[in-house]
Amino acid sequence: MLVPKGMLERMQLAGQEQRSKAGLLAGLYTTQTLGLAFVTTAVPVILRQAGAGLDVISLVFVLGICWSFKFLWAPLIDRYGSGRLGHYRGWIVLLQLLMILATVSAAFFPPGTHLQALAVLLVLISFFSATQDIAADGLSVTILRPEERALGCSIQSAGNMLGFLIGGGVVLLVYQWLGWRVCLFALAVGMALPLWGISRYHEPQSSAVAKGGKCDFSVLLRFFKRPGILHWIAIVLVFRINGQISYWLLSTYLVDLGWSLERIGFVLNIVGLLLGMGGSIFGGVLVERCGRRTAMLATQFMGLLGTVGFIVLLQGAAESISLAVYAVLVLSMIGFGLSFTVVFTVIMDKCDPASAATDFTLQWSLGGLSSMAVAGVSMALAEYVGYTWVLCASVVIAIGALALIWAYDGFEKV
Repeated sequence: MLVPKGMLERMQLAGQEQRSKAGLLAGLYTTQTLGLAFVTTAVPVILRQAGAGLDVISLVFVLGICWSFKFLWAPLIDRYGSGRLGHYRGWIVLLQLLMILATVSAAFFPPGTHLQALAVLLVLISFFSATQDIAADGLSVTILRPEERALGCSIQSAGNMLGFLIGGGVVLLVYQWLGWRVCLFALAVGMALPLWGISRYHEPQSSAVAKGGKCDFSVLLRFFKRPGILHWIAIVLVFRINGQISYWLLSTYLVDLGWSLERIGFVLNIVGLLLGMGGSIFGGVLVERCGRRTAMLATQFMGLLGTVGFIVLLQGAAESISLAVYAVLVLSMIGFGLSFTVVFTVIMDKCDPASAATDFTLQWSLGGLSSMAVAGVSMALAEYVGYTWVLCASVVIAIGALALIWAYDGFEKV
């Protein structure tokens, strides 16, 4: 069958456009999590090996709070932008450069020296990456046509996971040989890679126009006035706490066991992440076949089993420590991956189409803020009361979450 020359040229251009979008999004969403993964995953382990106490390490987890609070300044990214550079593209280029600058600067402040200066730079890395995520989300929503969004979202998700694999897992694997400065320089180079693509990309004129309007935050207050929503918010606040505590305490516990950084990086941030990805995929099947309530109960229960297994491990009841660690890891990380898919699904159910982005971000931010804050406090407490008591408290929280989910009758109203 002969294809008209004009149609063939349009098909070729469409294919090139899709490849350009795919490459652009893959680069942006991978590099935005490089810094976040390094700050929240690699830095605590590196600090512990350098002799830092758990009370000091607990402060590191607070640095990721920028990602939980980013809904507060997202309207500013929508409202203000550069007409010449492109509304979102201008923000992305600026923030990408700031991420690189902060990362290169942090390379000159290794752990154990100038902790205050290093903490400021790590805060900046977290803030710049969170704000870049806002702009990248705005750009992706604008440039992806309805039929392209499924592929675009899969690229975004895969890019984020790849960023965590590199920033958290690979960095720990090579840190012993390359050291702090070289690893930070390598991360900065990785962050610079998308600049070529974004600088050549021409943002559509429609998205280059500032969104305008007032930064009206009243929608945030109206969300809490919906019938039955406070019960659901209580579930959101506690649902991820147990998994977060177990994961972060496990990373420092493995250092205390004498595991090398490369082994910890491989087990937690490569094997663990792959298990989490499998859990995320299975979560969709679980929701479809068993319903939202059952899926949430099963997810929380699996995380609870992982925490109980961790407590048993701490008592020295396992004959093989390594085998017990892997068993705890499997339960915890599959449950962790499940939790993302399941809670995402119900959060979407609660979004008003008129304010879907704000509703979704608000709910997810509340859960992230709660889990990170409690996990950070738990890390500090573990320095004084030990891992076991903190994990026992985590079990109580998980049981409370199960009770809240069981009593909630809002799932059927979706």
